[in-house]
This record gives sequence, structure tokens and C-alpha cells, in this order.
Amino acid sequence: MKKFLADKPIIFPLVFLIVIIILFDCFCPTIFLRNHYIKHFDQRTNLCKYVIETAPKLTKEGKHYGYVANMIAIKNNDKWTTTTGEVQIYLSVKDSNKIDYPLLKMGDTIVAKTYLRQIENFTNSFDYIRYMKHKRIYHQTFLKDFSIHRRNKATNIRLLAFDINSKLKNIILKSPMEKEKKALAIAMLLGDKTTLQKDTRQMFNHSGLAHILCVSGLHVMIIISFFDFLLGFVVSKNLRGFYLRRILLVLLTWALAFVVGLTPACVRVAVMSSLFLLATLSKKEYDNMNILFVTAFIFLLIDPLLLFNISFQLSFLAVFGIFAFKPFILTQLNKLFFLVFKPNSRIQAISNPIFQNISISLATQICCLPILIVNFGYFPLFFLLANILAIPLAQIILVSIIIYLPLSSLPFISMVVSKILDIELSLLLFIGQQTEKLNNMFF
Repeated sequence: MKKFLADKPIIFPLVFLIVIIILFDCFCPTIFLRNHYIKHFDQRTNLCKYVIETAPKLTKEGKHYGYVANMIAIKNNDKWTTTTGEVQIYLSVKDSNKIDYPLLKMGDTIVAKTYLRQIENFTNSFDYIRYMKHKRIYHQTFLKDFSIHRRNKATNIRLLAFDINSKLKNIILKSPMEKEKKALAIAMLLGDKTTLQKDTRQMFNHSGLAHILCVSGLHVMIIISFFDFLLGFVVSKNLRGFYLRRILLVLLTWALAFVVGLTPACVRVAVMSSLFLLATLSKKEYDNMNILFVTAFIFLLIDPLLLFNISFQLSFLAVFGIFAFKPFILTQLNKLFFLVFKPNSRIQAISNPIFQNISISLATQICCLPILIVNFGYFPLFFLLANILAIPLAQIILVSIIIYLPLSSLPFISMVVSKILDIELSLLLFIGQQTEKLNNMFF
């Protein structure tokens, strides 16, 4: 234990920072923005101006689209007052004449008469109020009468990333695959789950495969490994070529974050992956766990409320589990397999990837189990079986989607690739459905 702490001095300021954040959250108010809208808003407010910050998300009833929007101005007594603060807004899918409202995109501005309501819990199993509070969102509103001001072009890098993400999403939506499989492909590559049906999302949660629907370290590792393999054919394998490949992979990591839309979760993965890749360029020894702790410290220093973000908790605990427990689990599995079966080299070559997947799944679930139980009140019993089958398949699917995107304009080739991708996604859905059925038998 002493050696562990001595090799990782960052752990002390990290723990101190976490304690300060928790105390601050418990005993201090959470609204500290100097010009927050709550200081200006009252029921006599006529109009509010918002800037859309997220893609649309259809509500459970299917009657409204939900957006997170930043309130940038309030009109009181015929005078506009500049303000700030995020609000969860809902716009009707159809107007009074049953005509579809146009979908909004990030950066669009709307002006609407607003009546704010406190965020409310909609289920007993999840504290939605606390979840939204830690995203600095305290109110919601249903807007009926509003005017839309479209942005013409991207004015910053985040809007440009959103536009590129939308174009790639449209390429997948135009493919000949079934609707739900298109939505699954979009979720896996672009991290956008808005088009995914609720039943499908629930099925992935209950089967222990929810991480496949998020752009996580696993996804980045798969894509980076694929491109590293391709670079092996075009970049020399000497020391200079090694450095060049690592630099190209770092750039590719950030390009992937850019394509996904520079979402906070993907930026975290990009930063962490970049640090690991750059560490391999150093001639000095480096500690993976130390890099993880440094990354966590930097992000919490920039945005302390990330500590309460479930995505942040799960991603860092999953990586921590892989570094802390995977080597031990993998060693024990190989020892047990060797003692029982005494396999030859050919059988070991087949068993190694299987044991890699098993050890990764066990290591991540060991650390993520408390978060899943506390926040969602369940634990997928057959997660190990599902991940052994699904993780290798997810690797193949991600590569297939990447291949499909540049070939989508070629009629015959794109049709063949989309058909193969359709079969792969069907198999992934089948694994999730069967695992969910097994879990339901015991709960």
C-alpha cells in the first residue's frame, strides 16, 4: 500500500479535492453564476430568448421534443436583460394545425413566452432532481408560442463539430437498414441515442450492455486499434515510424471526439487516450493508474460538478477496474485453464481473446456495481455472458460502420456493406434480447 501511494502522489490532492467538492455540494448553494436567470425571472416575464445547446430528444409520450437551452435574455417591462443559465425546454412535435414543427439544431435561437416549473422526479428508482441539479439545470418549461431564428453557419468549433456529426448521422439514416438498426449504429459510433427506442435502450441496460451505446474508452480503443493496424502498412516500423504512428493516433483520437460532437464524455475519453498514447513516446516508465488520476484531477478542477455525473463516475471507475483488477483476473483464468485442460499453443491462442474479454468485463463490473445499484436499483446477472459475445461483435460493427461511411455514395458496394452491417446489428440485438430474458427469469 505504501508503494502504491508513493508511486502516485497525485492521489492525495485528488482525494482532498473530492472531499472539498462533496462538502461544498452538501452545505453551499449550487447557483453561483453572477447573472443567473433566476435572479431576473418572475411570472410577469413576457419573453425569454434561448440558444439551443443539444440535439432534440423525443419524450416518452412522443408529443414533445426535449432540448437543453441556455437562457440568454429576459424581457421585463419592455426591456431586455442579458442573463444566463440552462433550462430543459420542451417543444410540441406538431402545431395546432397538426403540422410538424421543424427540428431545431445546436446554435439556433428561439424567443418564447415562458413559465418555469421546478424539475420533478418521474420515477421512484432514480433521483432525477439531483441528477439535473448537478448538471446546473433547475427548471423545465413547455413552450407553445415561439419564434425560431436559424443560425446560417457554424460560428465556433463546437457548432462545426455538431454539423459534421449531423451529416454523418444523415448518411446512416439514408442507408437501407431497418430503422432501429440505423439508430443502434448511430448510438454506437456517434454517441447519439435520441433516435433509439426506449425499449431498446432498456434492453441494453438490463442485459449489461449499456456501455456499447456510449462513445467510451472501449470504442476509442477499438477504433484506434483498427487504424493502428492500417497505419502499419503505410508507416515504417523503425523508431521514427513508431513516433509518427503515435502522433497520428492522437490526432485521430481528437478527430473522433470532433466527429461525435465534442460532447463532454467524448472529450474526457480523448484527453485520457491522448495522455496514454503520448506516454508511450517517453523513454521513461509511466504508470497507467497515475495518468488516470491526473486526468480525473484536471477535469474535476475545471468542472467540480462532474464528480456527480454518472457517466464520469462509470467511465473512470471502469478504467480504474481494468488497471487494478484485469491483470490479476486474467492471470488466474489462464492458470485455472492450464491446470484443468493443459492446452497446447493453438488452443491458447483461441482462449486468450476470450479470457481478455472476460477479465475486462469482470474488472469493470466490480468497480461499477455500486454505482449501478445505487442509481438504478438493479444489476444485470448475466452481464458476463453478454459481454463475452457482444464486445468482439461490437468491435466488428464499429469497423463496419467506419467502412460504410466513405462508401455510402457507391451504389453496389454500399448496399453490400450495409447488408453485412444489418446482419451484425441484428446479431447484437439478439444477444441483448436473450440476455434480458435470462435476467428477467431471476428477477
